[in-house]
Amino acid sequence: MPLTSNNFSKVMPLTHTDGDVYCTLEHGLGRNISNAVQHNSVGAGLDNLFSLEGPIEVLEIIGFVTDVTNVAAVTVARLEAVGTGAAAALTLAAGTVLTGMNVNSVVDRHGPVAVALGLHDAAAIVVEDETVNILLSPFRIIPEQGATNYIRFGYTGGAGTDFTIDWRMIWRPLGVSAATANVLAV
Repeated sequence: MPLTSNNFSKVMPLTHTDGDVYCTLEHGLGRNISNAVQHNSVGAGLDNLFSLEGPIEVLEIIGFVTDVTNVAAVTVARLEAVGTGAAAALTLAAGTVLTGMNVNSVVDRHGPVAVALGLHDAAAIVVEDETVNILLSPFRIIPEQGATNYIRFGYTGGAGTDFTIDWRMIWRPLGVSAATANVLAV
């Protein structure tokens, strides 16, 4: 099996020393984390996806839609980072309309903060040039010191809103030691 960012965590020891081959590979490929989250708020929904411990560099945030029980009125979808203060936008705060999206659709951060959350609806075939993502990645998140920090998904839902997105993130720790940063699914 070829070594990729998707299976790297399966062959890498849990602990390693700065400068060893595992640390070098990890900084190149990044770490993979996933979290399937059911979103079912009426009105303003703010669902924490990942908690942050220390500064990180994010290579990709992508979500795979696995259930669309009710997406009749899902608007203002966006990603943001938050501690105890105001949220910092990761995508355009005005958001994206997800109303009517289908199972197997993909949502992602595919540009700088001024770009809305991407929706690639599975209603039709979508081809996206990967060089777009490569040019706009990575980006850094420096969490608020002494606070619990999250990457969260915000949206506005209508009556009965209920959908599930399997969120994935590829990230690397920033700093001298890999022990200075961590990301956990919440």
